[in-house]
Amino acid sequence: MTDRLKQLVMVIVCVLTVLASNAAFALNDAFAFADPRFENSDAKGYFGEDVTREMMEARGYKALDAKVRGNHGVDHVFVKYNPDGSIKEFVICETKTDKSRLVKGQMSDDRIDKQIKRMKSDPRPEVRKTGEILEKNRRLAKKELWHHDTHTGKTTVSDLGPDGKPTQVKAEFNTKKVQDKLLAARAKAKQAELAKAKGVPEGQARVRPASAGEKMPLRLKAPESVLV
Repeated sequence: MTDRLKQLVMVIVCVLTVLASNAAFALNDAFAFADPRFENSDAKGYFGEDVTREMMEARGYKALDAKVRGNHGVDHVFVKYNPDGSIKEFVICETKTDKSRLVKGQMSDDRIDKQIKRMKSDPRPEVRKTGEILEKNRRLAKKELWHHDTHTGKTTVSDLGPDGKPTQVKAEFNTKKVQDKLLAARAKAKQAELAKAKGVPEGQARVRPASAGEKMPLRLKAPESVLV
């Protein structure tokens, strides 16, 4: 076998290996995500973020726009005010849902500082404003990990240390009612979307839970922008 033929064979083997690997990954991902309530793992992740936002707003926090272009960066930045209107504290939250887990260093102080810089250079003024506010009030910011179990309704909130690792569980509570409310709203929004596409008059569409394979809205609404 000539050297040229050997190189050609090696190239073909490499290409086939990559294709086989990608196919195996896609197949594994398809089998790994088998939750008929959501289109895919991204939709479930957005749902978890909606639950976190709902709970934090119920506790008196306001959501700031923090996602940088491409839906990257920290999941949430919440602010709470003193009675006189001054900032009391910031909470930088990462939300994980069901089997999703933190990546090493994802919420470390160094990584957060880099994300703040990215916010300040984002093309959207509301995100830039959040970055500027965070940079000026960094000492008031604390970090939390919110984990939601969509099967049991259990939510666990943990403090995060400088390295981004959980240091202690600070709260555990049941958010099943909130989760059920958001799931019902998603189902209603999807049915309205399908009815509109089929020309069914508004209000006459029958609402039912989404079935496997149906695309659910990624999220119900964008967080309200709060500029201070």
